[in-house]
Amino acid sequence: MSKKKNFALVSFAVGFAFLGAHLLSFWWQQFAFWLSGFLLALLVLGAVYFLFSSQLSSLPEILTVAILPCFLALSFSWFAPLLPESSFWRPILLLFFTTGYYLVLLTENLFVVSFRYKTVPLYRTAFVTGFALSLLVGFLLFSAIFSLKFAALINSFLTGGVGFLLFYHLFWSTIIAESEKKDIKIYALTAAVLIAQMGLVVSFWPLGSTLAALYLVSWLYVLGGTFQAHLRGRLFAKTAREYVAIGISAFFALLLSGGR
Repeated sequence: MSKKKNFALVSFAVGFAFLGAHLLSFWWQQFAFWLSGFLLALLVLGAVYFLFSSQLSSLPEILTVAILPCFLALSFSWFAPLLPESSFWRPILLLFFTTGYYLVLLTENLFVVSFRYKTVPLYRTAFVTGFALSLLVGFLLFSAIFSLKFAALINSFLTGGVGFLLFYHLFWSTIIAESEKKDIKIYALTAAVLIAQMGLVVSFWPLGSTLAALYLVSWLYVLGGTFQAHLRGRLFAKTAREYVAIGISAFFALLLSGGR
């Protein structure tokens, strides 16, 4: 059976598991909100191991590839209860999650082939797709975190943790095509600390969970884009100015939206 058929079958299976987790979260409320997400993420981790273990030689490599698929499962599972409890949303959520998961598998497959063997022509497309999916996952997870009304320090810790893993995966996918391999943990940790600090500030700002998530995602984009350009040796003055302009715009948007 071809890889794409395997990816499609696994995506449908995980999609229906997501639907079951979504129903469970409504029946058991707060307890299932956490449990269903973690169980679904474990299922996704097992699926990633099944699909890619033959191409990857170590557990850290498999866990790195699994970051985005697992976070996609967590983000949809934890964001779904924020939507109205209606049968209208369930097929839509199932469609979006299954499609997104299949797209993630295709993207990770291109990364694995480029990492293990040689850079493929579609690598650039995979990188852009992976970056876009990271932003989507970040938005959904940040929305879920801020909707729970945790204390500011907990928000900061959670946003920093999410940011570290998303940045680590992004920077790992960046250096695949580079001849010079750099220590991406330092880059990911630095960017994550900045995101955690912004999560702390936003916790004291009178914003709804959606606006708070949008602000943090804008900085996820700015920091991710800036650091990956630096990793590639392409952080030119024009590129830096563009990212700084986006960051400043996001800051003023935060000031103007406060209290609304």
